[in-house]
Parts: sequence; structure tokens; C-alpha cells
Amino acid sequence: MTEMHTTAGMRIFIENSEIQQGEQWVSSIEPGLWIGAVASGEIQTRQDGSGEQNWHANLTTHFWAGDGLMSEHNVLNNGNLSCVFVHLPEDTVENILDPSDIHLLRKKHDQVSAGLCPEHLRLLAWQMLGCPYSEGSSRKLYMASRALELISHAVAISKQDVATPGRPEADLRLRSSRDIKRIHEARSILLANLKDPPTVPNLAKAVGLNARKLSQGFVELFGQPVYAYVKEKRLENARLMLENGATSVSQVAYHFGYNPAHFSTEFTRRYGHTPSAALNVRHRN
Repeated sequence: MTEMHTTAGMRIFIENSEIQQGEQWVSSIEPGLWIGAVASGEIQTRQDGSGEQNWHANLTTHFWAGDGLMSEHNVLNNGNLSCVFVHLPEDTVENILDPSDIHLLRKKHDQVSAGLCPEHLRLLAWQMLGCPYSEGSSRKLYMASRALELISHAVAISKQDVATPGRPEADLRLRSSRDIKRIHEARSILLANLKDPPTVPNLAKAVGLNARKLSQGFVELFGQPVYAYVKEKRLENARLMLENGATSVSQVAYHFGYNPAHFSTEFTRRYGHTPSAALNVRHRN
């Protein structure tokens, strides 16, 4: 299901749908600035001038489509495609960004390309996908505020690329595609076993890597160590359960392997409010 919002001159696309291997479609990329982040799913895209690219969880993109593009999509694996894209037409860009920033984005990002999704962008994408407001102005404003944050970070990343060329993401090219695939397999195992995740040595054995390579590669690909990633995903998924109809805080705590008191402490430290407050969001709307 694709959801589209238009606000403050921006178009915000939220995709959250089941996909099947071999499924194909074509979409139109209209002129202007595009910023997106993939939360889950594996697809291959092809655009004139950019060639083929594989997209999977925790990749992000920002590019300038000068004359508009046609994009062909091919699903690589069965699963769920969850992603967020924000489009700013040229007249909207001029109203939001400084001329120097527009020039930088035009110059550096005139082709569709993907890079690792920094933690703050990944969190924004998950927040938009799990928006606590179901409809109306509250949902529209929530999406717009997160979209503006995405744009702000895209500009900051572009400036950082200019100031410090040779970003860490380039180091991933030194790893084989086979290793990268195995690290993604490890992540999938973790996400399927958040309540009782395997140890790093057992996880490494399951995907055919040694523990050191898995640990180092996990940080490179996903920006944090294995156990920190598990903790974050537990809390993210717990928040979504609370905001989308869970019956109690204790139910959610036990579902993710926490005792309720520890869960409340960790949740409050992470989000700045208690699990009970998150549980009541739906009722307030």
C-alpha cells in the first residue's frame, strides 16, 4: 500500500506492502529533489544514466532529478517493502533551501545512488512508518515535520561529504558481496528472534562468518554493535505495539523478553516518556 501526503509543497510517499520475488513495476520520478530511506525489503532498480542498483534495509538516497526519470523495479526476495520518500519540486526547493545548498545538491547528487542509512535517518523513517496519528491534521503535520528533518539531514550530509571526502561507507566496498549478504542474513535472524536473540558466536556460525567479521561488519552496515541493535529494535517494535493497540505495558514487555520494571526504565530512557504514555496515544486521538 502506497500512501501519499502533500503538504507545504512537499510530496511524502509512505510504502508498506507485501512483495513477491519477480514482481516488477515502473514508476515516474518527477523533477526536483528526492530523499528516501528503506526500512525493509529487497528490490533492484534501474534508471537511465544510473544503471542497476540493489536496495535493501538501511539504505538511503538523496538525488536531484533534473528532467525527470523512469525507474524500473524488480523484487529480489519475498517479504515486506517499507520505505519513505520525500519529493520537493524545484519551486518548493527554492522556498525551503538556501541557493548555495541547492547548488550543492544539484552538483553532487544528479544521479540515483544509495548509501548506508545513518542512525538518525533510519529512526526518522521508522517514525514516519509508525506514525501514531491515524488521520487528519495531526498525521499530516507529524509527517511534514519528519520530512523536513530528513531534508535537513540530507543537506548536512552533503556538506560533510564536501568537507571530509572518503566517508566510512566506502570501506564496505572492500568487503565481498557474499559477506554483506551474510551480515544481512544475521540481521534477519535477530529481527525474527528479538525476545531471545542468539549469541554473537552462534549467530556468526549460523550465517557462516567468524564472530569478529560479523561484529565489525554489523557496525559498518548498521551503525552499531549487534546487541545495541537488538536493544534498539526491541524498543522500536515495543513502541509501535503500544501505539497500535497493545492491551498492556506488561504484555509488551514480556513479548520482547523484558520484565516490566526494566522495560519501563529502558523505554523512558530511550524515548523520554513512559510506556504508559505511549499506550495512551491512540486513545487520545
